[in-house]
Amino acid sequence: MNDTYGHKARDLVIIGIADIIRENVRDVDTVARWGGEEFIAVLPYSNKDQGLIVAQRILERVSAHKFEQFTDRCITVSIGVSYLSPSLETKEKLIEAADSALYEAKRKGRNRIECCTL
Repeated sequence: MNDTYGHKARDLVIIGIADIIRENVRDVDTVARWGGEEFIAVLPYSNKDQGLIVAQRILERVSAHKFEQFTDRCITVSIGVSYLSPSLETKEKLIEAADSALYEAKRKGRNRIECCTL
């Protein structure tokens, strides 16, 4: 995106995606930028199925959104979901599992959701 459209256009997309994420989570949830083009959303009091529902809603809303600077193309996201379980009892393991699921979604073709299998 940077090479074709420039940093300003990329930044506007990141802001737009952040807005979509915030519009689709609860007040109790926390959303933050987690790197260049990555976000993290912490959904307390949610189970795996609820997390997947939120992820699906975000994926659909981003895919349907018409970004002003990209009227000729569809912006997509890849999402990795993890959840508290006996094998993911620390925040580091939880984030590592979500990151692994994210890269699996990208590897499988992008614009999809993968859930950790740990």
